[in-house]
Amino acid sequence: MVMTQDKSFGFQHISGPWEVIRVDVAAANAVIGVGDMLNMPAAGFPDRAAAGDNELYGVALDPAAANSGDTINIALVMPGQVWAIRSDGATARADVGQAADIVVADRDSNTLKSNMELDFSGQGTGTAQLKILGKVDIPGNDFGDTNVVLKVVVLEHFTAPAAQAGV
Repeated sequence: MVMTQDKSFGFQHISGPWEVIRVDVAAANAVIGVGDMLNMPAAGFPDRAAAGDNELYGVALDPAAANSGDTINIALVMPGQVWAIRSDGATARADVGQAADIVVADRDSNTLKSNMELDFSGQGTGTAQLKILGKVDIPGNDFGDTNVVLKVVVLEHFTAPAAQAGV
């Protein structure tokens, strides 16, 4: 998948451990796009994550229609991984180390790719889902640009011991 400031793409794995598993999504699942972050709710079936969810479980590698209860492939979220995600604002170099949640939107109906982005307006030092590590080194991707593509780690993943904050 090509990362660009021009179009949302959800989450894309950059580095770290990689494990793919097949999972059944909830029978009443939200529409899922390729690259959507998934949460593990108490019911035990992964579903599309929302801002504030703190049991982030994996990233969808397959799409799923709403209310499908499909079986899909996901990349598990685990410590040591770095992910790329597009900011919905002009994240600056001074924002490195801050935490932020995701902004959720339905997938692109043509490509079935995710439209999730990092919530620029919610960046800060409090507890959140992601921590900003820097920007992805791609042509034309500069700090301060609208929709800069960022490197992040997931703070609030399924296996995390407790919520963590930004700096």
